[in-house]
Amino acid sequence: MEPLLPHQNRAIDFALDRDSSNWFMPPGFGKTRSWLETIRHTGGRALVIAPKLVCLDTWPRENKKWGYNFTTRFLHGPQRHLRGREQISLINYEALPWLVDKLQEQRVMPYDQVIFDEVSKMKNSGSVRGKAWQIIANRFDYRSGGTGTPVGAHLSDLFGEMLAVDGGESLGASREQFIRKHFFEDPYTRRLEPYHDSEQVILDAIADRAISFDINDLSLPPITHIPHRLTMPDNVREQYVLMHEESAVEDLNLYAVNAAVKSGKLRQMASGGVIDSNLDRRYLHTAKAEYLKQILDDHDGRPVMVFFEFKADYASLCNVLKYDVPALHGATRAADGAKIVRDWNAGRLPVLALHPRSAAYGLNLQDSGNVIVWYTIPWSFEMLNQGTARLWRQGQKHKVMCYYLIVAETIDEDVYSRVGERANTHNRVMRGLL
Repeated sequence: MEPLLPHQNRAIDFALDRDSSNWFMPPGFGKTRSWLETIRHTGGRALVIAPKLVCLDTWPRENKKWGYNFTTRFLHGPQRHLRGREQISLINYEALPWLVDKLQEQRVMPYDQVIFDEVSKMKNSGSVRGKAWQIIANRFDYRSGGTGTPVGAHLSDLFGEMLAVDGGESLGASREQFIRKHFFEDPYTRRLEPYHDSEQVILDAIADRAISFDINDLSLPPITHIPHRLTMPDNVREQYVLMHEESAVEDLNLYAVNAAVKSGKLRQMASGGVIDSNLDRRYLHTAKAEYLKQILDDHDGRPVMVFFEFKADYASLCNVLKYDVPALHGATRAADGAKIVRDWNAGRLPVLALHPRSAAYGLNLQDSGNVIVWYTIPWSFEMLNQGTARLWRQGQKHKVMCYYLIVAETIDEDVYSRVGERANTHNRVMRGLL
């Protein structure tokens, strides 16, 4: 077995020295192996909560790869019960309320420790899963979490991530009190903004239970970010302006009942396809899809990973490429997803389409391809950072090329700018906990 890296030993020591801890570790730093080593040290049975494909693929593969060979079971389908005696039980976040109900029935907790792989999934403490978890949160000897993007959208994300792990010891148990203490509402943007010293106060409060790591601790390959601005056809531009100003385009049967719907429609129109009020797909232009073809040609057949946001985006790229591109998204069955991951890593897929909410976390996809295309840029820095890290991570042997397709003078530019602002907050938090 290969020796652990210095940053992995640092993470393990930090976790073993306290009963609850969060690792804010950049993607590709070997969180899974570090947790496996922690389980070896602590013994007993571990409950791992992770995205579905991570449960199905990453943990079993890493367990075998590094020679731990713990018995594992994914609590899913016919296997979703607590009767087994495996050393590691894996369950996806969506099944967390079911798990809490079952564990409440147990007089003796069957697990000694719990691990939140991608603890950012718990940032919304008021969600069904967040509320359910607090019922049993204090029944484990060890609680650990980890993510590469603790501040994917807002500094307040830290509250739910810490609450899931330490039960409120660092930032309190009430989100309302936390928000009232550290943030105010900007009267112009209506956004929550931190008071001048809030960021440092929050970092000081969590410093005993959260640790971060420097991206430079690993020798990663170079990465080049290439924002490419495209032009929308004049006739579509007129329709876009109409939607922006009037929240409706009658000729396209498009209507926006609120700002969120309008934002989504504008993003779809910028990408080239939109779903109308009858749920019919309308193709408006192929600017992004045609440039994607050029990227594929420029990279001469090397595998390319494409992230998309909307169904219309995926349909557009399939239409231009003239085949059904293999995809990982919300409707992909777990078994099909695992096969797609294997085929990609084996170099059998020239193009792989991914929805960031379904495939941005924990998947090791660096064995094939070094080109990423953000067909649709997400509002969330967390999604973008995690998605890019599927290829830009330890084990990648080539320089990574990351393209961002931006239609000029559209909402695409706003999204790209906002993600940059969120990246700055994330980087300050990561530096502040080193």
